[in-house]
Amino acid sequence: MRTFDRTPNLATSSSVPDNLAGVATDAELVELWLATRRSPNTQSGYRREWRWWRARLPTGLELRELRLVHLRAVLELEPPEAPATRARRIAALRSLLSFAHRSGYLPIDVGAVLAEPRRPDELAERILDLDQVVALLDASRAARRLGARDHALVRLLYVAGCRASELARLDWRHVHPRDDGSASLTVHGKGDKTRHVWISPGTVRELEGLRKGAAEEAPIFRAATGARLAVRDVQRAVTRAAKRAGLPRVSPHWLRHAHATHALDGGAPVHVVAADLGHASVATTTRYLHARPATGSAAFLRF
Repeated sequence: MRTFDRTPNLATSSSVPDNLAGVATDAELVELWLATRRSPNTQSGYRREWRWWRARLPTGLELRELRLVHLRAVLELEPPEAPATRARRIAALRSLLSFAHRSGYLPIDVGAVLAEPRRPDELAERILDLDQVVALLDASRAARRLGARDHALVRLLYVAGCRASELARLDWRHVHPRDDGSASLTVHGKGDKTRHVWISPGTVRELEGLRKGAAEEAPIFRAATGARLAVRDVQRAVTRAAKRAGLPRVSPHWLRHAHATHALDGGAPVHVVAADLGHASVATTTRYLHARPATGSAAFLRF
């Protein structure tokens, strides 16, 4: 596992701008850094990771005093973690230290020499087949009181390929009906990027069954109290349905993976799938082709 790059490119104090951050303490710097993260989910995640680092660094140590020996001590003394967890922690700290240096708060970017551990590609293990999606849908409908809502929630995660955070933000004004009964769904994704996704007439009818006279500005998915669902509520709804269906622990993102894979398997052009999922690069979408290849070099062997 690589933790430190061997050939760091640390900026020297001569290239550091004036203190553009305009803050005097680490606490103020952290709040300013978090404020630049547009997504509330990203802010929450980065704050959590910074607290993890802060609890393990020497008490009273300021960012201006931070050195590689401190980071190494934390990383080497901690119990082994999953590569994805370790990578997330390092990515958050690198973001903070880079921001602190670019804004002139720190003379050098100590995080520049931190390397994220390589994560195994487990995408193929997180792709549900069609029978599993159907089982998940059937199980979601069995939820007491909110079965209709949960079924529509799981269906839209799959049909629209939405992230949980995107689905939680949907209002009725984001559904634009078409003459043939289908609709265009406006989805606000990462980095405030907006995309428009086609959804089928059957999906539209199911969503309309939840509306019950709600205003255009009202959220599509609501709790029993009428409040907008939080991301964790979306996650819990999928987890409950997966448990009833006898499936492994499934996250909402697995339905997004299933959407991409099943659409590509069905012949959808890669660029169309990329646009619907909001991928910045088609290269991201082609990962699904590689995760479940339809053929390979073994097809040319004798046995």
